[in-house]
Amino acid sequence: IAATSLGSPGPAGVLFGGFTLYIALTMGVTEWRRRIRTQMVIQDNQAGRIATDSISLFEVVKTFGNEEFEVERYSKAVAKFQRSNYWTQTSLAILNASQALIRAASLVGVLVLSAQAVQRGDSTVGRFVALQTYVLQTFAPLGFLGTIYTVVITAITDLEILLALLRERPDVQDKPHAPDLKLPPAAAAAVAGY
Repeated sequence: IAATSLGSPGPAGVLFGGFTLYIALTMGVTEWRRRIRTQMVIQDNQAGRIATDSISLFEVVKTFGNEEFEVERYSKAVAKFQRSNYWTQTSLAILNASQALIRAASLVGVLVLSAQAVQRGDSTVGRFVALQTYVLQTFAPLGFLGTIYTVVITAITDLEILLALLRERPDVQDKPHAPDLKLPPAAAAAVAGY
């Protein structure tokens, strides 16, 4: 529309370039963020496992005097998680700032070229305003789609981690063709209570 109906191929080229760069940047940075977020979730799970083990088995930790070992192990796990969390937040800020820069540069480029055309008498003020509106209306849905894309990629990452967890095999397994355990009635009632 900008190139044909409004007779502004220069501003249309700037808008198309900004549009293309915006999409490429969003997809590239989101993939980078996905890898960082995967590490963050894994490290958060590791810190949670260490904390759960230490708390639920505190008698064993106390008996063997492993308090310092457990605190150090947990501290290291939390530090790794915090670094990953920092980079997850930083990468989001980089994505948002880069997108805003592309939007602003595209708008400035279109407005400068349009203002020059108005100044030369090749265009009107109405076309100048229409081009500004087209730029704003082009990037508004892109911001929304970028957010949706990021949310979907994040959900897929979380789902992959969940599926990997569900595929894990227990360390202790019955031997093949092992008979069922037969408990006396009192023991069976006690187990059923859990």
